[in-house]
Amino acid sequence: MSDGIKTLTYTGIALACALVAYVWRPAEVPTGGPTAVNTVLFPDFDNAQKAKSIEINTYDEALTESRKLLVEQQKDGSWTIPTHDNYPADAEIQLRDAATLLFDLRSLGVASELSDEYEMYGVKSPDKDQLKPGDRGVGLQVRLRDEKGDTLAALIIGNKVKGADDQRFVRIPNQAPVYVAKIDPAKLSTKFSDWIEKDLLNLNAFDVNRIRLRDYSVGRSESGGFVQSPRLDAEVTFDSTSNQWALSTMQTFLRDKAVATQLAENEELNKEKLDAMKTALDELQIVDVHPKPKGLRADLKADAGFLNDTEGVQSLVTRGFYPLRSRNSPDAELYSANGEVHVAVKDGSEYVLRFGNIAGAEEGSTEGKLNRFLFVLARVDEAQFTPPALEPETADVPTTDAKPDPPAEKPADKPTAKPCSDDEPAAKSADDKPAADKPDDKPIAKSDDKPEAKPADAPEAKPAAKPAEKKPDPAAERERIKKDNQRKLDEFKERRKKAENRVAELNARFADWYYVIPEDTYKKIHLGRVDLIREKSAATDEGTGIDSFRKLQKEGVDPPPPPPPPAGGPPGGFPPGLGLPPG
Repeated sequence: MSDGIKTLTYTGIALACALVAYVWRPAEVPTGGPTAVNTVLFPDFDNAQKAKSIEINTYDEALTESRKLLVEQQKDGSWTIPTHDNYPADAEIQLRDAATLLFDLRSLGVASELSDEYEMYGVKSPDKDQLKPGDRGVGLQVRLRDEKGDTLAALIIGNKVKGADDQRFVRIPNQAPVYVAKIDPAKLSTKFSDWIEKDLLNLNAFDVNRIRLRDYSVGRSESGGFVQSPRLDAEVTFDSTSNQWALSTMQTFLRDKAVATQLAENEELNKEKLDAMKTALDELQIVDVHPKPKGLRADLKADAGFLNDTEGVQSLVTRGFYPLRSRNSPDAELYSANGEVHVAVKDGSEYVLRFGNIAGAEEGSTEGKLNRFLFVLARVDEAQFTPPALEPETADVPTTDAKPDPPAEKPADKPTAKPCSDDEPAAKSADDKPAADKPDDKPIAKSDDKPEAKPADAPEAKPAAKPAEKKPDPAAERERIKKDNQRKLDEFKERRKKAENRVAELNARFADWYYVIPEDTYKKIHLGRVDLIREKSAATDEGTGIDSFRKLQKEGVDPPPPPPPPAGGPPGGFPPGLGLPPG
């Protein structure tokens, strides 16, 4: 074989090998990047404050589904969550913390550059377009962008490094090397509730002063519409000074007819349940949101136009909310599958919470915990705004309430004392004995306890004259009343205006959303009659309650036997299995 042929042969073999290598190259080839220890992974990311959006992707291998959360800052400086219908976010602190994680992040070493080992290190991309069912070793990906949408930093975070819990295997998307870096992904949550204002109602438990429980259900009527079936309508008040609850009104229902009901002698309000309810309202947190249908007003009433929107009505019904038209109004009132709770607070506002259907399982729950749909609105509590009582501004203003002084007694009305003389006896007092019992020539006794009688010609002492009381000016009194009435009205209007502003602020948050809350929270807030009322502890202690009856059975003490059946037994005989005596 000539040298030329050998050269061509070797060249062909080399080309074939190169072609095979190209075809079987790794899915991701190195495109550069840091390889030295203690090298900054994102050298161009020189200012954490440049980050104006964050995108976090993760993958649930058990459910084989990707989860994505995107938070962005708007031009007005506010934050929203586009992946949740632009719900308002409370993300400034979280984004700062996330940006700090990637800012000045350094490589502690290179673990691998082979894509076949990505699964082992847990750094496979969570991009759903690159995943297949059954994939393992998928990491958490975070991406920071600036205000123009350009990427500042992006990283896939994988498994922990053995023996170093604060270190993880990481990889930059579209680059091959797997690095070791010191990073804690705990602050990179994809849970919606971690990026919003957690306190939904924004109320203080100590400000609650009245709660109304409307327990009812809604079902289909024979005509195909919806019908409400009430069970309980009760109102309780809370006194924060004494920390006690009181029952204002309570109605139970018999065949949909209201029956006024009072607590029995051995019943009382269940303070523990009511206190737990108040705390749950204070701490109420949402786990998800969905936009409500267009056309449903902020007061959760639907006009005739909305009722003709089949898609909108179906959106409500599937979540457990039913528009029912009243006979006295063209608008439809919204009722819920599981009743509602009204909560009045001291500032004059009132919350209305309506509970719908189950909203699926709680994200990340290994115990199968459920969630539930919730509608919330705020309104002014009219019961707290009775107009003040005003004093009438009459023209006839009383000049004084003082009574006139009694007239001074005339001197002639009293006997004038005369000085004693040898020819005339002294005047006797009413207590002295008759003159016949005493000799006329007995000397006159003088007493040190009585003042000497005044001479007949001495002037009578007159009482000191009281100073004349100044009579109020009727015009000035009317002006005082007018100013006092105006002060009362101004205070009333100012307090109501504050309540109206508060309600408007709350409804700006509530009006557009179905909320999703944990089922455990729902059970603490949604109380029926068996939750609201309990048997008094005194009845239990005295052995008259059902708990005492069960306690006796548990301790082995037989309860008293039931009274003997009437002669002949009940009509139709006894059902089998009652253990009747023979004969």
